[in-house]
Amino acid sequence: MPGEIYIYQDVEGIIGGMPYALSGWATSNSNFWWVKLRIEWRNASGSLGRWVDSDPLTGDEEEYQLLTIPKGGEGEGVRAPPDATIARIKCMASIQNPDPTTPVFFDDLSFTFQGWKVYLPLVVKNY
Repeated sequence: MPGEIYIYQDVEGIIGGMPYALSGWATSNSNFWWVKLRIEWRNASGSLGRWVDSDPLTGDEEEYQLLTIPKGGEGEGVRAPPDATIARIKCMASIQNPDPTTPVFFDDLSFTFQGWKVYLPLVVKNY
């Protein structure tokens, strides 16, 4: 039966307004319309605020391909909404032709905090 499938993990302790990044590797095949990653921002009660997706893989991608948020893996990450306390990390696919012998694979997922970069001055002393 066609439709969307996904697996997810909730990451608690998100700091609202701060940047985060998500990356992971995935494969696809002709049985899927698309494969992608998603970050869903949720508040303390678990209500969905908004979400952001990676660029999707479409068609036959038997070799692992890198998916990133922010798209292209550039920049300092995507900012969580001010009231976000939970990030739901999803690995998603849209089934075109159900066939359990040709699954979609995800690997090496990484969700990282991108804020508070501190630069310390280098102090050189002459003795």
